[in-house]
Amino acid sequence: MPKLIIVNGKPASGKTTLVKYLQKKLELPMLGKDDLKEFLFDTLGTGDREWSRVIGRASVDMLYVYAETMLAEGKDILVENAFWADFAADVLSQVCDRTNSTALEFYCFTDIDTRTKRNTTRLENGDRHEGHVDGLLKIDDAIDEERYRPLAIGKTIRIDTTHLDTDGYDAIVREITEFVNMKETAA
Repeated sequence: MPKLIIVNGKPASGKTTLVKYLQKKLELPMLGKDDLKEFLFDTLGTGDREWSRVIGRASVDMLYVYAETMLAEGKDILVENAFWADFAADVLSQVCDRTNSTALEFYCFTDIDTRTKRNTTRLENGDRHEGHVDGLLKIDDAIDEERYRPLAIGKTIRIDTTHLDTDGYDAIVREITEFVNMKETAA
């Protein structure tokens, strides 16, 4: 049974940092929405906030298609995004059903001050593609709390990324490795 590993959480909650660490430690296909979005920006150009949203929606749809294609081929995959739970939970649940897959979600979280600081730092450092128009992004915990909830389509592990260190990252690597290598039991 193929495995879908999901890295989810609010914007600036530490998802990308976690995935970058996992890329060094795991031999597993991984794809984030921003990877696709930035490719589309480089191909189609950047624009205003509405254009960024259009490209973002297309990128999420591409992420779903890619995940389903890999899972249908019997391959495990890790996907990363700040998933809007009201939409993504149903879509990814259906992907798992159609591909006879099982899901493990890592839900990243931290406090509002840390998220705001991370967002400001990545803007100041130029760590984000200009197409994201992140200068217009306002970290709003009330809105984000409603939008970016755990998807709850499989086992969910909540990860406080505020002070996550190498031991914490390595524990996540072990959890994923155990999940991927888990043998199915007869029903």
